[in-house]
Amino acid sequence: MAAIGTTAQNLGPAGKIIQNLGPDPLYVSAWNGVTSSTGVRLQSGESISVSYNNSGIWAISSGTSDVRLCDGGLGIYMVPAP
Repeated sequence: MAAIGTTAQNLGPAGKIIQNLGPDPLYVSAWNGVTSSTGVRLQSGESISVSYNNSGIWAISSGTSDVRLCDGGLGIYMVPAP
């Protein structure tokens, strides 16, 4: 869990799922100069899977966003219930 504000933060190398729990929009990019104009916008409740980027994934919020991260190395898979 991370609180992302109006200053860009490095979320670490890719290979993770990023979920924005809000309340504000989150902007995600592979570039450390991410802004609301250049990043991929995630509204509250939305998520994105990022598979590869050596330099890390950067995020910034238009206010404050509660962000959850799931490392892709955990081997979590979604399957239908039996």
